[in-house]
Amino acid sequence: MNKKVFVKLIALLMAAAMLLGVCACSATDNNPTIGKIGKVKIKLSQYQQIYQQYSYYAKSMDDFNGFIKNQLITYGVTLNKCYELGLDKEISQDELQKNVDAKLDQAIASYKVDASITDEAAIRENKLEQFKAALKKQGTSYKAYMKSLKQSELESMMMEMLQEKIYSEVQFDASAFEKYISENTLSQRDSYGKDVSAFMTAYNSYISGSGMIPLYTPNDMFTVKHLLVQYDNSDKVSDTVEGVFTDEQNKKLDEIRKALESGISLDEFVDKYVTNGDYQSDTVFVSATPDPSATPNPDATPEPTADPDSPGGYKEHGYIMNENLLSKYFDGFGAAACLLFYGDDWKIPAESASPAPDATDAPATDAPATDAPTTDKPADNETDPVKKYGIKIYTTTDGQKIAEVTTKTSGGGVHFIFINERLDAGDTVIKAENDDAAYRNAKKFYIEKTEQDHYSECFTEWKNNTKIRMNDKYIDTYAKQFLGIA
Repeated sequence: MNKKVFVKLIALLMAAAMLLGVCACSATDNNPTIGKIGKVKIKLSQYQQIYQQYSYYAKSMDDFNGFIKNQLITYGVTLNKCYELGLDKEISQDELQKNVDAKLDQAIASYKVDASITDEAAIRENKLEQFKAALKKQGTSYKAYMKSLKQSELESMMMEMLQEKIYSEVQFDASAFEKYISENTLSQRDSYGKDVSAFMTAYNSYISGSGMIPLYTPNDMFTVKHLLVQYDNSDKVSDTVEGVFTDEQNKKLDEIRKALESGISLDEFVDKYVTNGDYQSDTVFVSATPDPSATPNPDATPEPTADPDSPGGYKEHGYIMNENLLSKYFDGFGAAACLLFYGDDWKIPAESASPAPDATDAPATDAPATDAPTTDKPADNETDPVKKYGIKIYTTTDGQKIAEVTTKTSGGGVHFIFINERLDAGDTVIKAENDDAAYRNAKKFYIEKTEQDHYSECFTEWKNNTKIRMNDKYIDTYAKQFLGIA
């Protein structure tokens, strides 16, 4: 099973279960049963823990109390099904204890030990004693804590086993897959053709490894990479606070500009500056720094650093661009990128440009009144990217263009931007061959979607066949009086 892919509701369950295992042990007698789902009892402390876990989202939900109750019902239905199937009997006790020990080690890891204690066993024992003292201070015994931790780990393992069993029932259907690709290609032609930002979302999910390859690419989609020398006071820059560079940063900017003016290939520029953390502020493009203490073994066989089917993320592809995505990036960044792609005659689209100010609002000048704009069209310095943003274009020795632009905003600075990829417009070719990367990617996510859909159908059936009794009157009163939610 791909551990990164979980049914949404199971992901919520697992998180809640772990939290309950650590915290419910501190509950006192004032912890009534607020529901029973099948044979699973739901305690008030469980409601409280889910409330704490998701309280950040409370204001964005119309019915936060209802959301919590639904999570408890999902938890109860799933756990009840685990017990019905006898999964608690299938869990390896050795594996369970191993997981419990690992969770305990995580819990005590942050405790500090006197430097005079060097033996690993003694260090662990000292941390454990500190942890037990902290539990006692909170009114919880170590024995109760471990009992609760073991129960929560058992539940987590059972839920994961249940998911694996349900997923294993799904068989790949080649004809259904072909139909899925065909239908979604048609759908994406329509949606992405009308809204390139929807394509942007899908594309970014794909290159990050969390989504399927887009099946349709709109016209004029391309990606860019950049070298960013960020302001020294980047986090403070605003409309009223200008960005500043240190003397050292200015020296680096001078060096970069001199290299571009005197002649450097794009590959040399990337190797010397873009992937170099001494110059690059956008760390997504910085190469990993080797461990200086490691002794290289010239006879060792290099291990693969990534899944060969991995799309590579931003480091490989860069940032997706199109003139309709200007608002997604720093003011000036997108314009510089589009200038490189569309050519010197490209103008900022009218809907993206600021309209010319009314004559009555314009600052007083010595220019004749007839020179003031008299139409609603944007002024030339609002549509011309070079005039508006002060963009400068360099040409590398291998004929590639690099645009320099300054973004005057928090997180901004001086960017040196270049095109990385020009994406082919149209339908994505999905060959029915296992040696085709696009086919493997689409098949992988199709299977995962099919597994998740099947799990959701099974869960609905479990829920319909499970007796659910929640004390809504008590829960609603508690939520309103003590938590301030309805």
